[in-house]
Amino acid sequence: MDGVENIPASVYRDGAKEECSLYIPVTACNPEGNGIITIVDTDNDGVADELDKYPNDPNKAEDFYYPNEDRYGALAFEDLWPAYGDYDFNDLVLDYRYHIVSNADNLVTEVNVTVVTKALGGSLHNGFGFQFNVPSSAVASVSGTKYFNNLINTNANGTEAGQSKATIIAFDDDQKLFPNNSAAFVNTVSANPHLDYDTTRIQISFSQPQRGEDLGIFPFNPFIFIDQNRGREVHLPANAPTDLADVSLFGTVDDNTNPSSGNTYKSKDNVPWALHLVKGYSYPEERVDLNAAYNYFSAWAQSGGQSFKDWYEAEPGYRNAIDFYQNQ
Repeated sequence: MDGVENIPASVYRDGAKEECSLYIPVTACNPEGNGIITIVDTDNDGVADELDKYPNDPNKAEDFYYPNEDRYGALAFEDLWPAYGDYDFNDLVLDYRYHIVSNADNLVTEVNVTVVTKALGGSLHNGFGFQFNVPSSAVASVSGTKYFNNLINTNANGTEAGQSKATIIAFDDDQKLFPNNSAAFVNTVSANPHLDYDTTRIQISFSQPQRGEDLGIFPFNPFIFIDQNRGREVHLPANAPTDLADVSLFGTVDDNTNPSSGNTYKSKDNVPWALHLVKGYSYPEERVDLNAAYNYFSAWAQSGGQSFKDWYEAEPGYRNAIDFYQNQ
């Protein structure tokens, strides 16, 4: 009598049911539609639960990864700066990945960093850190860092003390990440036993949501400090030293740093002491010069990055396979 077709209940299967309030959107095929869409937003942050990665947390809504969710970037350092040293670029080799958490307004509320330490091509006890381009006070808390020695002073929020910008020291002594190591080097001599990598996971929460661009450029000014000398920092070329860097070392031995011009952590020959490779890094065997393993590295560096931008790729003639650590 009401004009609704009677359909036996036995017809409805696999979760289907008779429901007059079912929402059907208006389309060209169905100009009438039906019902009103129901939006569930449990945490009331303005993002529907079905689109919210964190439906029960009003401070979180979306994830972003760098380089991406399934891949790590790579960093490699030489630790005899300001001298060239053996220039095999395996003194500290690590992979990293940033997991950025943002809120409904696309502002960053949390940064999670995974650091996988793979190789130590030397006997020095080096630390590793990175720096955001926001004040230390912008950070609410830091967890997951690994400190073995009485070297790093931190603020109450876990950032390094004495820094105007938020600086996080991931670990202060890379050698102690491998307590069972009995060889002189870790994963740089193919004839030695291969050791399992160390994984450090750090979580940084912010006191107020931050704009992503204010935090800086990935991978957020990473650096090492050499052999427990906190001031002896090595950064990527053209990156700035932190407030605790010993600037008296600039321009000594092989270094040609001039902070006022932005020309930092490059040698007189325009080559760096730190490398960043988003696609990952295959590193040389111990005491094999990077220029021997990669035929076009020197040309890339001395051109200021204009020539052979793909010097690290496995293209024909680019690499000399015999010069690489074999167990990576």
